[in-house]
Amino acid sequence: MIKFFRHIRQNLIMENKTGKYFKYAIGEIILVVIGILIALQINNWNEQRKTRNAEISYVNSIKNDLDGDRETINYIINNTLDRIKAHEMIVDQLKSFDTISDSRPLFKLMRNNVGFTDLKVQDYTIETLKNSGNIEIIRSELIRAAIQNYYDTVEIIYVQQNVMNNYVTNNDLEKLFNYLDNQKGIENNTKVPFDNRSRKNLPNAYAFLSHWVSNLKGYVNLLNNLDRKNTALIDLINTNYPKK
Repeated sequence: MIKFFRHIRQNLIMENKTGKYFKYAIGEIILVVIGILIALQINNWNEQRKTRNAEISYVNSIKNDLDGDRETINYIINNTLDRIKAHEMIVDQLKSFDTISDSRPLFKLMRNNVGFTDLKVQDYTIETLKNSGNIEIIRSELIRAAIQNYYDTVEIIYVQQNVMNNYVTNNDLEKLFNYLDNQKGIENNTKVPFDNRSRKNLPNAYAFLSHWVSNLKGYVNLLNNLDRKNTALIDLINTNYPKK
């Protein structure tokens, strides 16, 4: 192609057609500029396509994380509701402790339900985006805000989990139901009366259980809130990034 244009220029010069030569030269320059602009536009389209593909990949990865979170959240909600029921059952039994001839079942119920299941969300994708500074690759401000709101709520739950873990650690649960005597009774298959030591610890048991049930209910409320945000964010992603 270059030889072709060079041949035309040489013929025009040899034929002393200077005016036509300059016109042709200007036309050739215009063609070169147009070619450069087209090349730049194609390159721009390619970069936009790569960015768009990366955006879709990140969003799909976040959605996969959210799908996994939803299963975990629902499991922990149900598990915590079971623990609340168990603790409320313990409180009801303590109200009539005089009729308790063997405290081992109460002890087992207490021991098996103290504590809670920690939430740990799948946050690899969002952490990668934040650490790389690529969060802006998600063009929708609405989705970015929803993602930020979701993970802010997760952080609030992590704080609550820390508070609850400290509460359990700082309370001497072994004293609440004659821990050692109950353990020996279970090992030896012998009854453990609800004796004077247990009666003495009743106020502490009530205080612990009441506050703990309150903590668990607050935990469930936070998890339900996170579950709603999880569902809303998934719906938002599905709407803005429909599968082809």
